[in-house]
Amino acid sequence: MLMGRHILLAGALGLLSACAETVTEAPPILAGQGLFVSEITVDTDAVTPDMTGDLLTAAQVGSDLQTRLAVQMGLQSDPAGTPVSVAVVVTDVSLITALEGAIPGAKSRISGTVSVADADPVVVVGVSERFRVPGVLGVITAPDRQTDYDETASGFAKEITDAVF
Repeated sequence: MLMGRHILLAGALGLLSACAETVTEAPPILAGQGLFVSEITVDTDAVTPDMTGDLLTAAQVGSDLQTRLAVQMGLQSDPAGTPVSVAVVVTDVSLITALEGAIPGAKSRISGTVSVADADPVVVVGVSERFRVPGVLGVITAPDRQTDYDETASGFAKEITDAVF
């Protein structure tokens, strides 16, 4: 009986480790420099209704990300630092359904690039930090689409901020 529990626990841990995403972090664009983000632009021209469905428009995604980035970067900015403009180009919004959430490792994501001043653009992918249970339990416990989008947009704003600072 005890051996069966160990095997079951080992199998569960193996399943969880298979679901984890490996992300290689690039160094921040302007590491070690005191920055004051004076302007943030968000370009959502590549966002189509196929990506957002009936939940959002490209303009809403842009406005929402603008607000989230202003808050995130405001916390990181140095008021005495060098003023910089940050340009974000959203290239993909992929919101999964509750049913797709049952697939191990499946997550909604927002992808794009961020550039600061003359530095080369950096590709950034943001996902929700929520752990999704695979299988039928995952379908039952999946967040509603608005919550999923909110968490994914927050994850994207955090990744953009981390890429800059």
